[in-house]
Amino acid sequence: MSRPMPPSSPWATLLRVAWLAILLGLLLQLTMLLVAAGLGAATSSRTLLAEIFKTVSWSLLVCVGVALGRVAAKGRLPLEGITGLLAAPLALTAANAVQKGVAEAVNAAGVPAGAAPVWVLAIKAAEYGALGLALEWIGQRAWDSALGHLGVGLLVGAVFGGVFLAMVVQSAPAPLSTP
Repeated sequence: MSRPMPPSSPWATLLRVAWLAILLGLLLQLTMLLVAAGLGAATSSRTLLAEIFKTVSWSLLVCVGVALGRVAAKGRLPLEGITGLLAAPLALTAANAVQKGVAEAVNAAGVPAGAAPVWVLAIKAAEYGALGLALEWIGQRAWDSALGHLGVGLLVGAVFGGVFLAMVVQSAPAPLSTP
């Protein structure tokens, strides 16, 4: 079976990544909404709108940031890890600003204000630096496919999600409840 040819232009690659990132952000937000509904948590439409803008802008910025490394390197240098390391904290900061702006514009209540703590930015930087390096690595293997990318993404997400969860539990002033 022949593999599809990658887009010929770097701009085509970035555009494809951007649209897939937007779709990913929307799917993530839908998943979180369904989980919240399953747990009986109610959220207002205004708060939901602010969360959607945050999730989509985060996904768009971080994915395009990592893709910029791939496009800029043209396979010669492992820039995906470096751009992931840099793009993640910048994307999170920008996504939080977008969320705050949308929340203020629609008078949404209950939206967290302020910048993310430094430890959150550091974990995100390490996570997306590792993801970028892993994507660069699998891009040079025979099993470079959508399934390979999905597997690497799930593995990196599980490892760093566990680190993030451990930090949240440890830094909480009181024991967290299960929901």
